[in-house]
Amino acid sequence: MTDFAPWLRPTLLGPFITLFGLVSVSHALLGGAADALLLAGHEFDTWLVAMLFAGMIASPIVVSLIVADVMLLAAKMRRLPTGFGAWLGSLLAPFALFFAWHLVGDHGETMLGAVLAFALPFPASALAIRFVLGRKP
Repeated sequence: MTDFAPWLRPTLLGPFITLFGLVSVSHALLGGAADALLLAGHEFDTWLVAMLFAGMIASPIVVSLIVADVMLLAAKMRRLPTGFGAWLGSLLAPFALFFAWHLVGDHGETMLGAVLAFALPFPASALAIRFVLGRKP
């Protein structure tokens, strides 16, 4: 593979598209759509802050997907995803992360437990989604 664009484009854009779409749709359905369109009031501010947080969650998802792809490629277990499979895996990666967070549950007894409960689902969900939806070499 000499052109990485068919792999990199969906990997970089997919999680952002999903999370920005979820934030925008939920904001429109739960209220504030008129204020957001008119750029008036505090509803636009809440949408903007939610988009900022969505971007802060999407960024480590993208990094985790790239690391998972490179690890699975180095282990010769999967090829770099391209085409529909790459888009599907990248668009579903935030849902895999939310599911992993749900499985981990609340481990807030210690600070280390809370940090691990937040951080470990990122690489675990990326590896799982790339392994399940990836193509064998």
